[in-house]
Amino acid sequence: DISESTHTTMKELIKYHVPTNEKEQIAIPKEVEHSTLMAFDDEKIYVADNSSELMRIIPYHFKDEVVLDGWEIDVQQPEDPAWVNTATVKNNTIYYLHDVYDGIHLPTVVAIDLEKEHLHYYGEIAVNKEAFNSEEVYFEELFVQ
Repeated sequence: DISESTHTTMKELIKYHVPTNEKEQIAIPKEVEHSTLMAFDDEKIYVADNSSELMRIIPYHFKDEVVLDGWEIDVQQPEDPAWVNTATVKNNTIYYLHDVYDGIHLPTVVAIDLEKEHLHYYGEIAVNKEAFNSEEVYFEELFVQ
Protein backbone atom coordinates (compact mmCIF):
# COMPACT_ATOMS: atom_id res chain seq x y z
CA ASP A 1 0.00 0.00 0.00
CA ILE A 2 1.40 3.41 -0.94
CA SER A 3 -0.44 6.28 0.73
CA GLU A 4 -0.52 9.90 -0.43
CA SER A 5 2.16 10.75 2.14
CA THR A 6 4.61 8.52 0.17
CA HIS A 7 4.99 6.17 3.16
CA THR A 8 4.41 2.48 2.75
CA THR A 9 2.30 0.39 5.09
CA MET A 10 2.84 -3.26 5.94
CA LYS A 11 -0.54 -4.91 6.28
CA GLU A 12 0.65 -8.46 6.92
CA LEU A 13 3.79 -10.54 6.81
CA ILE A 14 3.85 -14.28 6.23
CA LYS A 15 6.84 -16.51 6.91
CA TYR A 16 6.84 -19.37 4.41
CA HIS A 17 9.05 -22.47 4.54
CA VAL A 18 9.33 -23.75 0.95
CA PRO A 19 10.32 -27.42 1.55
CA THR A 20 7.42 -28.04 3.96
CA ASN A 21 4.91 -25.47 2.64
CA GLU A 22 4.57 -24.35 6.25
CA LYS A 23 3.14 -20.83 6.74
CA GLU A 24 3.29 -18.62 9.79
CA GLN A 25 1.66 -15.20 10.03
CA ILE A 26 3.85 -12.59 11.73
CA ALA A 27 2.07 -9.87 13.69
CA ILE A 28 2.99 -6.33 12.59
CA PRO A 29 3.07 -3.92 15.55
CA LYS A 30 1.93 -0.31 15.11
CA GLU A 31 5.49 0.97 15.70
CA VAL A 32 6.70 -0.52 12.40
CA GLU A 33 3.61 -0.72 10.19
CA HIS A 34 4.57 2.47 8.29
CA SER A 35 8.06 1.16 7.60
CA THR A 36 9.42 -0.85 4.69
CA LEU A 37 10.68 -4.41 5.12
CA MET A 38 14.45 -4.54 4.48
CA ALA A 39 15.75 -7.91 5.61
CA PHE A 40 15.06 -10.81 7.94
CA ASP A 41 16.71 -13.70 9.71
CA ASP A 42 15.35 -16.58 11.82
CA GLU A 43 14.29 -14.33 14.69
CA LYS A 44 14.08 -10.72 13.47
CA ILE A 45 12.89 -8.58 10.64
CA TYR A 46 14.60 -5.28 9.87
CA VAL A 47 12.54 -2.38 8.58
CA ALA A 48 13.46 1.04 7.21
CA ASP A 49 11.74 3.92 8.99
CA ASN A 50 10.39 6.03 6.13
CA SER A 51 9.66 9.07 8.32
CA SER A 52 13.31 9.77 9.13
CA GLU A 53 15.53 12.10 7.06
CA LEU A 54 18.49 9.77 7.58
CA MET A 55 18.47 6.02 6.96
CA ARG A 56 16.96 4.55 10.13
CA ILE A 57 16.73 0.81 10.75
CA ILE A 58 14.36 -0.76 13.27
CA PRO A 59 14.76 -4.43 14.24
CA TYR A 60 11.62 -6.34 15.26
CA HIS A 61 12.05 -9.63 17.16
CA PHE A 62 8.95 -11.33 15.79
CA LYS A 63 9.24 -14.53 17.88
CA ASP A 64 8.94 -12.47 21.08
CA GLU A 65 6.84 -9.74 19.38
CA VAL A 66 9.24 -7.02 20.62
CA VAL A 67 10.26 -3.93 18.66
CA LEU A 68 13.92 -3.26 19.46
CA ASP A 69 15.56 0.16 19.58
CA GLY A 70 16.12 1.58 16.11
CA TRP A 71 19.36 3.17 14.96
CA GLU A 72 20.32 5.72 12.33
CA ILE A 73 23.24 5.90 9.99
CA ASP A 74 24.57 9.18 8.68
CA VAL A 75 23.27 8.72 5.13
CA GLN A 76 20.36 10.62 3.60
CA GLN A 77 17.15 8.57 3.28
CA PRO A 78 16.42 7.95 -0.43
CA GLU A 79 13.37 9.79 -1.80
CA ASP A 80 11.63 6.58 -2.84
CA PRO A 81 10.44 4.58 0.22
CA ALA A 82 10.79 1.39 -1.81
CA TRP A 83 14.59 1.78 -1.96
CA VAL A 84 15.00 -1.29 0.23
CA ASN A 85 13.42 -3.47 -2.45
CA THR A 86 16.60 -3.08 -4.51
CA ALA A 87 18.94 -3.73 -1.58
CA THR A 88 20.93 -6.96 -1.32
CA VAL A 89 21.37 -8.74 2.01
CA LYS A 90 24.40 -10.98 2.50
CA ASN A 91 26.19 -12.06 5.70
CA ASN A 92 24.11 -9.72 7.92
CA THR A 93 25.03 -6.71 5.78
CA ILE A 94 22.66 -4.73 3.57
CA TYR A 95 24.20 -3.43 0.34
CA TYR A 96 22.41 -0.70 -1.56
CA LEU A 97 23.27 1.08 -4.80
CA HIS A 98 22.03 4.65 -4.30
CA ASP A 99 21.99 5.88 -7.89
CA VAL A 100 20.33 9.31 -7.40
CA TYR A 101 21.26 11.74 -4.65
CA ASP A 102 19.57 15.16 -4.49
CA GLY A 103 18.41 14.71 -8.09
CA ILE A 104 21.95 14.02 -9.37
CA HIS A 105 23.00 10.62 -10.70
CA LEU A 106 25.84 9.57 -8.40
CA PRO A 107 26.33 5.82 -8.16
CA THR A 108 26.94 5.47 -4.43
CA VAL A 109 27.27 2.16 -2.57
CA VAL A 110 25.94 1.93 0.97
CA ALA A 111 26.75 -1.11 3.16
CA ILE A 112 24.98 -1.37 6.53
CA ASP A 113 26.12 -3.93 9.12
CA LEU A 114 22.97 -5.25 10.82
CA GLU A 115 24.76 -7.03 13.68
CA LYS A 116 27.01 -4.13 14.70
CA GLU A 117 24.32 -1.55 13.84
CA HIS A 118 26.52 0.82 11.91
CA LEU A 119 27.45 2.05 8.47
CA HIS A 120 30.09 -0.34 7.18
CA TYR A 121 30.86 1.45 3.90
CA TYR A 122 29.70 4.51 2.00
CA GLY A 123 31.37 5.54 -1.23
CA GLU A 124 30.92 6.56 -4.83
CA ILE A 125 31.68 4.20 -7.71
CA ALA A 126 34.38 5.68 -9.95
CA VAL A 127 34.46 4.70 -13.61
CA ASN A 128 36.95 5.33 -16.35
CA LYS A 129 34.47 6.54 -19.00
CA GLU A 130 37.09 6.20 -21.74
CA ALA A 131 37.01 2.42 -21.23
CA PHE A 132 33.30 2.45 -22.12
CA ASN A 133 33.58 4.79 -25.12
CA SER A 134 30.75 6.87 -23.69
CA GLU A 135 30.26 10.03 -21.66
CA GLU A 136 27.30 8.59 -19.73
CA VAL A 137 27.48 5.39 -17.70
CA TYR A 138 24.54 4.28 -15.51
CA PHE A 139 24.45 1.61 -12.83
CA GLU A 140 21.18 -0.20 -12.27
CA GLU A 141 22.10 -3.26 -10.20
CA LEU A 142 24.57 -4.24 -7.54
CA PHE A 143 25.85 -7.81 -7.33
CA VAL A 144 27.49 -8.86 -4.08
CA GLN A 145 29.88 -11.83 -4.01
